[in-house]
Amino acid sequence: MIVRETLLGKKTARLPLWFMRQAGRYLPEYQAIRHNFSDFMAFCYSPKEATEVTLQPITRFDLDAAIIFSDILVIPDALGQRVSFKKNHGPVLEKYKIKNYVDVDDDSFSIDLAPVYEAISQTRAKLSKDKALFGFAGTPWTLACYMIEEGKSEHFSKIINHCSDKDFDVLLDLLTHKVTLHLKNQIKAGADVVQLFDSWAIKAPAEDRERLLINPFIKIAKAIHQDFPSTPIVYYSRGEASLSVAIARAVEEHLPDVPIALGLWQGVDFADITPHTTLPLQGNLDPELLLQGDEAMEIAAKKICSHMAERPFVFNLGHGIIKETPPENLTRLIRCVRGG
Repeated sequence: MIVRETLLGKKTARLPLWFMRQAGRYLPEYQAIRHNFSDFMAFCYSPKEATEVTLQPITRFDLDAAIIFSDILVIPDALGQRVSFKKNHGPVLEKYKIKNYVDVDDDSFSIDLAPVYEAISQTRAKLSKDKALFGFAGTPWTLACYMIEEGKSEHFSKIINHCSDKDFDVLLDLLTHKVTLHLKNQIKAGADVVQLFDSWAIKAPAEDRERLLINPFIKIAKAIHQDFPSTPIVYYSRGEASLSVAIARAVEEHLPDVPIALGLWQGVDFADITPHTTLPLQGNLDPELLLQGDEAMEIAAKKICSHMAERPFVFNLGHGIIKETPPENLTRLIRCVRGG
């Protein structure tokens, strides 16, 4: 598995690649299945269909890894804060009440998310042995953002006001435990790599990053490594280079023997990261360039590949594929990266 080898810190003969949100709305074969579900969460909890759409981009593009079709919001959903998706808006969560979530035991939580683990088992059975399978979860901070804001937010005023309250630490500890459990369950089911998405890291107050972002990640990574020492962990954050550098330093200090890689947002220049860490890196072509699919995309991709040529690196996007992206643009990008 070339992706797994690279994320374990090995320099591989060729550059591996996969794409965030590669199983999704831009593919007509995905849309053909999505139309059978009026409820997106029901789609996520359908192992047969989740397996099928997970494998679609592998079949079409021969990528080096699959990422299970699911959603980071299955965790609050399993905690009892039910999630729905509103057309042309995105996720909507029920009213936030911390007292409702603290008594959800691990067995009930895992049973609620059993369809996700079944989809992973089915996918791993069908996926070629040379392809890695990613499991994933949102970070405690990012999940807390959705839970407290009760969906998407423009200003994040609720969580910024709330994160200094006493019960916020209760929520953070709860989510740290449940994220760890969810990732371990995915590894047991067949995931070869797990990725943590800190999509709203950019909204965390800079002076409080250690408490809100770094410490929970360290706890999660330590717990996973204790049970699954050979499973690589990728931390992806949507935030400036200083955050990735801070994470890298924390990893080197607290987790020197844990196989961790950093996934980078498109707003981060590799030149601002590579002098500060030897961790494997993943990223970070701008999805807008992929949407255009022109010469500018190829120039940017070649620049990334050239800069990262001498170290363990997985080519990816800096965020998920935009739904209007023509599939043929991915074909062109893959050919460019692989030198075809």
